[in-house]
Amino acid sequence: MERVVNMASSPQRARRWALPSAGPWASLAILTVIALVVSLDRQIITLMGEPLRVSLGLSDTQLGVLQGVGISFIAGIAALAVGWFNDRHDVRIVLIVSLAIWATATVIGANSQGYVALFLSSAGMGLLDTAMAPIVYAFIPRVFPEQTRALANSVFATLNLLLLGFGFALAGEVVKAASALSALGVLPWRGLETWRAALLLAATGAVLCAVLVAFLRAGALPRGAGFDPMSRGPSMWPYVRRHRLAMSIVFGAFGLGGMGLSAITTWVPVIAERSFGAKADEVASSMALSFIVGIVVGAVFGTFGLRLLQRRCHEAAPVRIMATGCLAAASACALLSMATSPLQIYLLLGVMVSALIAGVVLAPTMMQDMADPRLLSQVVALGTVVSTVLTALGAPCVGMVSDVWGTDPRGVLLAASIVGFMALLSAALLLALGERPYLRTVAAARRGP
Repeated sequence: MERVVNMASSPQRARRWALPSAGPWASLAILTVIALVVSLDRQIITLMGEPLRVSLGLSDTQLGVLQGVGISFIAGIAALAVGWFNDRHDVRIVLIVSLAIWATATVIGANSQGYVALFLSSAGMGLLDTAMAPIVYAFIPRVFPEQTRALANSVFATLNLLLLGFGFALAGEVVKAASALSALGVLPWRGLETWRAALLLAATGAVLCAVLVAFLRAGALPRGAGFDPMSRGPSMWPYVRRHRLAMSIVFGAFGLGGMGLSAITTWVPVIAERSFGAKADEVASSMALSFIVGIVVGAVFGTFGLRLLQRRCHEAAPVRIMATGCLAAASACALLSMATSPLQIYLLLGVMVSALIAGVVLAPTMMQDMADPRLLSQVVALGTVVSTVLTALGAPCVGMVSDVWGTDPRGVLLAASIVGFMALLSAALLLALGERPYLRTVAAARRGP
């Protein structure tokens, strides 16, 4: 499955791009922590969706657009620019600039007085969260040996998902702390609504991230484009045109899988509170447990499944694992419509996560194997944009379908089940159709330019 990408073809070049003494794994750990911190605002908006909706007088459609399109769609488009800069410049500069944009947008969002202002600020909130994928997955092949590349990809992807589970719990603690600061009258949180205070507190995480970036020493990180900072590098678009069928199918399937999962996860807090009277802190801890258990179970099954399938179908193994996972997750979505308690919802969420995790951790390696080594950040960014755009549609689609049911308290539950099922089933079908084009693109990328 792996192809050889000789990122250090001479001893001099190898020395030039050697990492600091802490090693590649320490640098990857730093990037993982940054990914956790910059995802907090998204999770706060998800957890506080119902109070936010009431505060600003939003419809379910507007809330869905805010959670999906506002934070993901525009930020996904911006990820292309981040990928272009990351292939040409020191990643520390890219991170610092993105952190400044993220923190500023989060503060503006916390002080927004209307839907439009919060929508616009949410795009800036999601910029770095979305851009972490092209940054990290271009970083890995350039600094890790080829024999550990897939392992590093899987470790980051798995940790990122595990941290998503921990992130819900952490976001719940941020909400509690922000509420306490507001009640105590501590400036600048004094008198703020809880969701505003929580966003403002999350923005302070930019200071921690900036300190961590400082530990990525100057000259230690690759700049891409053949590692020549003055080089323009090849254009991405001719390469994409040659392999447009495989990229459209594979990236589209990634996005539809994300759309199905986001249709459920972004609305679980609203469903639990509106339909069953659950509280935000209870939802946060339960969702965290569902994600963590689901990820661990899925990783175990995915690892053994990959080993078994590779003996029989070789490079096609990850595609088939992803297709099977999407089909199983679609079945869980269908059962969701019959849930009668929050516990059943959390259990089905765990099943969905465990079914999808094996394919998700293989996705970065698949994108890297489809890419020209000189275009790593840009190809991963393109995949991120396509998948993010589709993922972003999950929440607003649920909102629109829910509004059709009007005041029915189970309307949002039924809407989430329908949208999630259709998206995941479509992803499974696309992956089944895209296996041959994917294998042809991987073979072409291995041959090189």
